[in-house]
Amino acid sequence: MLERLTPGVKILLGVHAAVWLLTRPFLETFVGLAVMDPAGVLHGELWRLVSYPLVLGLWDLLWVGLTLFFFGPEVEGRLGTNKFLGLYAGAAAVSGVFLTLVSLVVDHAGMLLGPATADLALLAAFARLNPSTTLRLYFVLPVRAVHLLWFVLGIRVLSMWEAQRFLWAVVAELVAAAFGYFAVRGGMPWSWADINPVERFKNWQYRRRLMKFKVVGGGKKDKPDQWLH
Repeated sequence: MLERLTPGVKILLGVHAAVWLLTRPFLETFVGLAVMDPAGVLHGELWRLVSYPLVLGLWDLLWVGLTLFFFGPEVEGRLGTNKFLGLYAGAAAVSGVFLTLVSLVVDHAGMLLGPATADLALLAAFARLNPSTTLRLYFVLPVRAVHLLWFVLGIRVLSMWEAQRFLWAVVAELVAAAFGYFAVRGGMPWSWADINPVERFKNWQYRRRLMKFKVVGGGKKDKPDQWLH
């Protein structure tokens, strides 16, 4: 069973488990430093944009473990490890930025904690890549991946009315789901190499060198289909 785990999934599972275990003695302090508080981000505490998914209770740890186990390997297999990790962290960051912007115009926009945003993005990416795959809701009911996505999003939308206090935090989760869905729509065209100026310069140099080569016809007269480079 464990052989299905891909490198990126193992990294995320290991990080979540290690943080959950190591922060037990000073949990309150860790939560205060890691939670996605828009006020903290506006004061320069930018790490909060990606640290809040690591704020876990035991149930959260089990849920993120199941999400990564069932959806992670397929998504990582299609995107590659770097883009998979970028999707996971990017969803958390995008949601955090959204909530921070909302806090500029809305009082008490709320906070984010836990892996819900990254998990929803992963589910949305899986559903986008494998819409017709049959899954087992609650390990019993057969349901297609895309239908499962709409079911989960519907529950989150309904929760907006039950918890008005956390309205914008729920909207931020929906933003993460949209990010996961549309990020893979074009085959996840971005990665660290795409935004790293050093890597972009190296790629430009490589393309320039390729342009200097020209393919011409040639070879022996009795083999006109040969080509020289």
